[in-house]
Amino acid sequence: MKKTMFTLSLCLTVSILAQAQTFIGGSFSFNKDGGVTKTTPTNGTTTTTDNIKTTDFSINPQLGFFLSETTAVGIGINLGSEKTVLINSNENVRNSFGISPFMRYYFADFNKFRMFATTTLGFNTSSGKNTVGGVTTDGPKINSIGISIRPSVSYAASEKIHLEAGLNFMNFGFSTTATKTESPAGEIVVRDNSFDLGFNSNTIFTTGFITVGMIFIL
Repeated sequence: MKKTMFTLSLCLTVSILAQAQTFIGGSFSFNKDGGVTKTTPTNGTTTTTDNIKTTDFSINPQLGFFLSETTAVGIGINLGSEKTVLINSNENVRNSFGISPFMRYYFADFNKFRMFATTTLGFNTSSGKNTVGGVTTDGPKINSIGISIRPSVSYAASEKIHLEAGLNFMNFGFSTTATKTESPAGEIVVRDNSFDLGFNSNTIFTTGFITVGMIFIL
């Protein structure tokens, strides 16, 4: 009976999503920093040393479905990698993975402008390795889960492209993070909790508090 109910629920979900209007968004970034330091003393030999080198990469695709005129659901995937090479050739590497299901509710419609609120439930995990003197050890493992609600405004620039701006003067969020470190003496787990709730009427029209993005309607 349970298997039958699960199968029917899965088929119903797939059927609804197949008929729903789909949209995509997300972000991609790659950054690499480095260089050398050249020292020329008044009396002596010029020396050249490598600066700290960092390489960052992240990709965050997002897929969503409009279930109705006022409701949309979707999911985001977060992949990231960071590598730091120190002056003494030691290095730190950290990789991360996250998944963020979300739901949107559109509560105001002004022709091409629409206001909506997005509730996001985020899961993220990361692990790293540290190399010192040719010896590699595992770095701390970090797991986090959080929920946030964010108001935004959307503008239909065309039938397929909608510009979106997050209104950062209002914020609500809760997250908990667990950092686990292995040591010869045993395991150490540090847990941090964070809660945000705020409204600032003095910053509604400050451009530094508005983030503009875009989604593409398929």
